[in-house]
Amino acid sequence: MKCDCIARVNELLRPMNIRIDVGLVLLGGKWMAAVVVPTVLIEKKRGQKPKYLFGDFCPFCGEKYVPGRAEEDETCTST
Repeated sequence: MKCDCIARVNELLRPMNIRIDVGLVLLGGKWMAAVVVPTVLIEKKRGQKPKYLFGDFCPFCGEKYVPGRAEEDETCTST
């Protein structure tokens, strides 16, 4: 079963007319949606752009998005 935390959180946020930012990332050779954590430049330099962070774990249920090489092929499951 695939982690559905992002969809569940977005449903809870819908009444407030907001949603979390989600990006498509390649983790462990698999494409998946993950929560995007934007960064802000402290000192802006010419041509420099802020980066985005994508976690290996679901920030809501804490399960690993993509298993490591030594682990069995499991997917994030929310409880």
